[in-house]
Amino acid sequence: MTIRIAWGYRGTRAEVRTLTFASVARLVGGFNVARGELTWLPRIPEGRDHHAMAFDSGRGVAVMFGGERYPDDTLLNETWEWDGVGWNMRATSGPSPRSKHVMAYDSRRGVTVLFGGFDGKNRNDTWEWDGNAWTLRADGGPSRRVGEWAMAYDSARGVCVLYGGQPRNRTWEWDGTSWARWRKVNDMPAAKLFMTFDSTRGRAVLYSERAKQTWESEGQTWRRVEHGSGPPGAISSAFSFDQTRGVAVYSTTTYWFHLWEWNGQTWSHHFEDRELTISPAAAYDNLRAETVVLGRKDGAESSTWAWDGESLEKRSTLPTRHGYPELVYDIARHVAVFFNSRSSGELTQTWEWDGANWHLRSEVGPQHREYFHMAYDSVRGVTVLYGGNGDEFYGDTWEWDGIEWRLRATSGPPPSAGHSMAFDSARGVTVLCGGGVGRDTWEWDGTTWQIRPATVPRKYSSPGMAYDSRRGVTVMHGGYSRNRRGYSSRTWEWDGNTWTLLAVHGPPMTGAGMAYDSDRGLTVLFGRNRRTQVDETWEWDGVTWSKSAAECGVSFGELAYDSFRGEMIKLGGIYGVQTWVYRDVP
Repeated sequence: MTIRIAWGYRGTRAEVRTLTFASVARLVGGFNVARGELTWLPRIPEGRDHHAMAFDSGRGVAVMFGGERYPDDTLLNETWEWDGVGWNMRATSGPSPRSKHVMAYDSRRGVTVLFGGFDGKNRNDTWEWDGNAWTLRADGGPSRRVGEWAMAYDSARGVCVLYGGQPRNRTWEWDGTSWARWRKVNDMPAAKLFMTFDSTRGRAVLYSERAKQTWESEGQTWRRVEHGSGPPGAISSAFSFDQTRGVAVYSTTTYWFHLWEWNGQTWSHHFEDRELTISPAAAYDNLRAETVVLGRKDGAESSTWAWDGESLEKRSTLPTRHGYPELVYDIARHVAVFFNSRSSGELTQTWEWDGANWHLRSEVGPQHREYFHMAYDSVRGVTVLYGGNGDEFYGDTWEWDGIEWRLRATSGPPPSAGHSMAFDSARGVTVLCGGGVGRDTWEWDGTTWQIRPATVPRKYSSPGMAYDSRRGVTVMHGGYSRNRRGYSSRTWEWDGNTWTLLAVHGPPMTGAGMAYDSDRGLTVLFGRNRRTQVDETWEWDGVTWSKSAAECGVSFGELAYDSFRGEMIKLGGIYGVQTWVYRDVP
């Protein structure tokens, strides 16, 4: 169960937080809460093409389904909803994974209607989404011929109007029970079709990019109303109607992004961004008076934008992944901090996750590098970053206070990459070992680094590390051992004086992320099982490792535990920073 509450104001917009029932319980006094099954849930749609959207005015959400994941063209069957603040994935069942389908919202019956698409073959099935589940309503009707379709809901007559299916393009209408075919109109366009319904003038508007023709219908016939001056051919486009301003909005991508509008008489070009490329799906949000556009930007990055007729504003995005980024959780400000850099080029970005969206906070700080590591110092309220390599191996220490990065030290551990760090909140020090530091253990108290006399029995590169606050120990697992020429499966713990080997045969993982779940008192590990080549989630209780049944759809990953919302955050994927949470679902 999740609860969305107004938490304050950011500028002129209300800031809304998403809390779990368990986190609300902790805020109001902490009582026992029954937990459900733990599972991984995606939080923002990943980059995709050929998806579809419709706005559910009854529930005040934009509904998005399916598409082809970029760049591997995997067909998707996810149902997502946008409430004006963030995305929530609602279902992975219903219509088969598909692309190039069409959707429209039937306001009379309160359902989103989906027709057709391609799932390996052309489909002509009809589905309806009521906000909780998909229902198959018809498995026939309009032609299954190869071709494009366009659909819109005619609110004046209470039917969905569907056109397309070349080479014999026909128009159909759906009344919620069956499909009925209109009489054919000759010389209508056959490709690159998009449709919306002009509720101000009470007519369906059809546009063909290829033919550059605009057609309108007030009933069961069409007439051409414009030819030649509409938007040019594009890579991808979407059509929606702005009920507040009484214009049809055409979102389109050529080599960059454009917005056109049709006022019933003429087309006009309203917006162009040569740095922005989107493969859009769009729907008009009449609750917030803006056109919502979801597409991918800069390759795989998924972005959500809003157009109010004057400006295009970014509402949500997935940062593009570069190099080997790091993630920690800032418990004072209730945000996850993500530092994204690479050893070549000029990229240096600091992002923060507020439970619903990512926000770019800074593009200055530690110079471009990889294989650095971070830990959050809860005593001083700062994120600590050490080392890494770029043009050279670095031995500098930086701190992020939520506003800026500050260089705090240039001496201490030897310049290193591939080390790991965790913050010991009981003793108020950041613990560092592994990588180029060798078998030494170092601690940072906010002013200086000190080497500790105890050593790790073996030298590990990039082990997983997390601090178990319940038992007061730093847990270290795995890592690459050059002496053994392979990855370790051992689990060690540091109590501030001694490293103790707790388990010899732990999860055999590579590329693993690790973080401590302070609510359940367990250390969570996610990575690729090097024996089975399957991504797995494991939990350590201080004695044994247990494999979780929860599955996550993306490989790689950095983990951080959001104690405010009671969920583990995971970033993964090779291209975009796909965001998942590991949480209970009652």
